[in-house]
Amino acid sequence: MATRLTEEEARERLGDADFALYGRYPWSDWTDGSWWQITQGTDFLIDVDNMRRALVMRGQRHSMKVAVHRRGDSLIFKFTDNG
Repeated sequence: MATRLTEEEARERLGDADFALYGRYPWSDWTDGSWWQITQGTDFLIDVDNMRRALVMRGQRHSMKVAVHRRGDSLIFKFTDNG
């Protein structure tokens, strides 16, 4: 059976480093219209193509366009208004 964890319980079980990677992404920063580069293992742990899909889905959910380019284990992206 699944168990809901508090933020503190998750941090305790994952450790600080892994918690930071699994924790919330800084979407308000990433969607500010700037170009960003994120790297697997440093900024996210999931598969690079899955992270690319997560960025695209984030844009769709918030009516934003996103340009995403893969460079090895990194993604370079920029969110813009859909207008």
